[in-house]
Amino acid sequence: MKRFLSLVVEWKTYAALSYASSCCVIVAAFWLMGIESIAIPMLFQLLLLSAAAALLRCALFTPVLFKSMRYTGRLALFLTLFFLIVAAFAMLCGWLPEQKPGYWLTFGVIYLAVSIILTLGYEFYFRISGNYYDGLLNEYRKRQNKEVK
Repeated sequence: MKRFLSLVVEWKTYAALSYASSCCVIVAAFWLMGIESIAIPMLFQLLLLSAAAALLRCALFTPVLFKSMRYTGRLALFLTLFFLIVAAFAMLCGWLPEQKPGYWLTFGVIYLAVSIILTLGYEFYFRISGNYYDGLLNEYRKRQNKEVK
């Protein structure tokens, strides 16, 4: 039960972060296009999409489903499944006209570009923060060794 509750808290946190960031992106995109309002159904669609993204993230990046899958495999599976979810939302919610394949191609290219940029950004952040915490841990160990001697 404790593990379940920690997963729910993790899901809720990532859903909230995802929703906040997607709202920021949609506001910026609408502003650049000269659109001055966002419809309530669009916000609700983003909320559902954020909840789905957080659920997928919790399922794939925690040991819930896969105990020993490599990070690259998890990432590839996440990006593929999330693309299918976003495409389904786009189709069902009418974000793109179905009769214009060029729009869907652009949609796919933008998804790929954003995925690459975000993945590289996360990798950069985690490498920097990992090095920072490794340094702190090494300092702590040095202090502990001096105290023991």
